[in-house]
Amino acid sequence: MGSISIAQARELLAELARDFAPILAKARVREIPPLAVSRSKQRLGETVWARTGVHSWRADRIKVSAYLLAQGDRAAVRSVLIHELAHLAAGPKHGHDDRWRSLHRAMGGDGKRLATIELAAPHKYTATCPRCGHQVHFDRRWSRPHSCARCVPGRFDPSVVLTVVQNY
Repeated sequence: MGSISIAQARELLAELARDFAPILAKARVREIPPLAVSRSKQRLGETVWARTGVHSWRADRIKVSAYLLAQGDRAAVRSVLIHELAHLAAGPKHGHDDRWRSLHRAMGGDGKRLATIELAAPHKYTATCPRCGHQVHFDRRWSRPHSCARCVPGRFDPSVVLTVVQNY
């Protein structure tokens, strides 16, 4: 399964807006805010997690996780977009209350606050040793080359310089 592009996610959001036009109109939603991609990650102990989606009233934008799009699960993206459309229809002061819950269910959601989507929040870069295959994951780009600490511990060796790949 390949990833879902932001253009495909925008098409899906437009499709959902058409499908739920009567509900959105009744809630006096005149315009669907633009869709953006979020790459934010949170750390809780050893667990790294990412928010699947958010509707920002202040920025007037719906954001969907880059990690969710990378997984390529159209049903999961659809579920997150429905969740955010329900927030848009419920209004800014409703959060996950009864009004939001009933709108979410009317749009085909389960009325639950949290998604049950396994979401891997990968590191931005992966470095691999050409000799032993050992991998190192990191988020900030290195300013200089690194060599494999397993093959040659304690010093830099140009024969085992790690090959860096950007994951997203």
